[in-house]
Amino acid sequence: MVSSITQTKAEVQKLIKLYNQLQQEAKTAPTEEAARKVAQAEKLVSQINTLQSALSKTKAIDPATAANTARTAKTATTPSATSTNKGIKRTDLAEEKRAELEQRIGRIEVAQKNTRAKIEQLNVAKAELERLQIEAEKNAVQLEHRAKEKRQPQAQELAKLNDRIQSREAQYQSLKKELDTVRQQAQKDAELLKEQRDAAVERQKQLEKEKMSLLRYGGSSNGFLNGLLIGVGVGVLCIAALAVVIFKTPWLDEAVCLLKDYPTECSFSQTTNNDTTKQSAKQPPVERQQ
Repeated sequence: MVSSITQTKAEVQKLIKLYNQLQQEAKTAPTEEAARKVAQAEKLVSQINTLQSALSKTKAIDPATAANTARTAKTATTPSATSTNKGIKRTDLAEEKRAELEQRIGRIEVAQKNTRAKIEQLNVAKAELERLQIEAEKNAVQLEHRAKEKRQPQAQELAKLNDRIQSREAQYQSLKKELDTVRQQAQKDAELLKEQRDAAVERQKQLEKEKMSLLRYGGSSNGFLNGLLIGVGVGVLCIAALAVVIFKTPWLDEAVCLLKDYPTECSFSQTTNNDTTKQSAKQPPVERQQ
């Protein structure tokens, strides 16, 4: 029984040391690690309480053992000398055992007091750990709330940026469609301009051909017109000359006679010839007029 009490005491001391170690580590550990160490410390507290109950039961059993030893010492005394000596020896042994048991009981009581004190310390430490755990949870909630507050403007900014990107994308698609439309229209205009240019070139060639034809045939017609006008003019002059010949024949005859070397052969009279000569002298020749 003494050995079991000693083992129990040693186990209690071991658990107390482990509890103190967990308490110190929980103060400096992160939140999750501190919670885990608090759970381990709670298990140690339950084990220490169990050992304390066992020590209390042992303390209750030890006085009964001492009483039995005293009874045995009393019943062992006989009137005979031999039995008396043996009884004295047994009594001495019983006293020694009783004294030893009392010492052990005293040590157990001291150990129990120390255990109670340690348990109280453990309870205080447990409360401290619970407080630290609650404080750590509050700090974690506050940190999460602060992080959420920090993330919220970033999320809003990100949403605005996404909206801008979508707006830019829509503008880009619209501009792309407009550019495609303009490109197609430009291609159509280019094809139309090409057709118009080809038609203009063809028209220019046709005009050049017509111009050459006009220059070629138009020059001959001008010559024809000039010739026609000259012919008309000559015809008019010829008609005028013919009229002169018809209506002015006597005068011409006189002029011819005057121009000859022998004017006596003319059938005119001298006076008439003289008058005719004077008149013909005044008038210029017909050919010069022409």
